[in-house]
Order: sequence, then C-alpha cells, then structure tokens
Amino acid sequence: MAISSGISEVGPRRVKISANANPRRVAAAVAGAGTVQFDEPLPSRVHDALRSPLADNPRAELYVYGHYGQPIDTGLEFLDGYEFLTELSLNLDGPRALDGLARFVNLRRLTFQRATIPLRERQAPSRGPRATEPRLRRRRRRCSGRSGCQHRSVSEFPIIVDAVRKPVTLYRTCHGEDADAVRAAMRSNYEAGRRPHPAERRAIVMHMAVSMFEDGERLQSFARQRPDRLGTHVARIELRPGLGICLAEAGSVGHWSVWGLPDPLADCIVDVIPIDPEVL
Repeated sequence: MAISSGISEVGPRRVKISANANPRRVAAAVAGAGTVQFDEPLPSRVHDALRSPLADNPRAELYVYGHYGQPIDTGLEFLDGYEFLTELSLNLDGPRALDGLARFVNLRRLTFQRATIPLRERQAPSRGPRATEPRLRRRRRRCSGRSGCQHRSVSEFPIIVDAVRKPVTLYRTCHGEDADAVRAAMRSNYEAGRRPHPAERRAIVMHMAVSMFEDGERLQSFARQRPDRLGTHVARIELRPGLGICLAEAGSVGHWSVWGLPDPLADCIVDVIPIDPEVL
C-alpha cells in the first residue's frame, strides 16, 4: 500500500523506501515502523532523511536486500551514518566479505541471507574490549535446494502475534482456482488434519496458522519447483480488519503466519493467478 511516492507499506509495520522517495515524507513514514527496507541504491538526500527517524526509533530493523547484479562494497559505505543501528538484516547477492560490519558496535541482532560469506568471516573482528563487539545472530539454514530459502528456528525468536488493523496484501499457493481449491488453501495444517511440521512442534501455535508471503513472484518460483506439493496457482489475498484475522512474521524474511477461519480468509482473496511452469 503506497503511503506516498516512493514510500509504501509492504506489511504490518514494514515500510519500503525507494530511490524516488520524497525526503519530506520519510520521517512520518518511518516513525513507529518495525522494519524499514530498501532494495536499490538510495540517493544521499533520501539517506539523510532516513537516518534521523531511524535513530529515534531504536527498535526498528533496517533490512537491505536486492541490489542484484550491482557491486556491493565490502566496507558497506552506503550504510555510513547508520552505525547507531541495533538490528540489521542483509539479503545481498555477491559479497564474500563485509569488513564494514566491524563499526556497527551497537548491533543486538544481525541476520544474513544470500551473502556468500564464509562463517569465519561473518564474526566482526575484535576492535577493543569484548563488550564493544556486536553480538551476531545468524539465521540457520532450514532448507536446501534451488530456492535457497533460509529460515530461523521458532525457538530462536519471539512470535509476536497482532490483529490485522489495516489492509495487508499477502500471497499463498493453491491447487486450482475453483472455490473448493482456494478454500482448502486457507486451511491450516491443524484444520486439515495434517501432521505438524517439525518447526510447528517447537511452537504448536504455528500448526494452527496458514503460511503466506509478501512476494508473489518469489512464491511462484518456489511453486514451480514443487507444483505437486505447493500448488499450481497463487492467490493474492488482501487481509482486512474486522474479520478476527491475526498474523505474525515468522521464519524467513517476508513469510507470515496467519490465523483465521477458512471462510473469512477465502473472502479476502482478490485474484488467483495460474503459475506458468515454463517461466524460469
């Protein structure tokens, strides 16, 4: 949902900043956000507008992703001035070292995805007393294959459940576009009588949730690899307040666990898109 040109709310308390963002609108958009993200190089005027409200919101996470095909400097010079961050998530192709992390001494949580950094290089080098070193928490790889998805164990992070307070657009796969198929897709493993996934056994409330994703195209790429299991279609779902629906960000970045009755969830489906198996 667009807040203004170049600024959009892509999930509950999750704000995306683009290169064409109006610097005058950035502060209001970032205030109170849980995660602020961008996926392209930002001009200096946008960085200047972003730093101050982020510093005033110390519990906010900065999530940097994308930049695919563009060189990433190992010193992370594009994050100069963000050394106050306490939570940083990097999902970047290409870099084999991130020496610039050493200056982020206030980090309480640092997560990696995609970056091909050897584990021995991920820990920031010591620069003085041990107390000044950032405490790094890396997401464990919970699955393998061409999708390259990475998940955190549910025992490694809190599950914060919130009611849907404003419209939120998410995506879920389904086996067809008829009413029975889309309603079946809105049933949790618990509702459908399926056995809990191992991760759901660590927090059984997850067994009663329906998995949804922020990125419909990425979900389609997953489904092309396992259409028999994941589905042949992707449903675009616009969750609305007032239907008793709750959600929590859990697992990989961009994945949401959603709690709701099948019929209200099915009523939130606005489109069902067939997945083209020939698209790579």
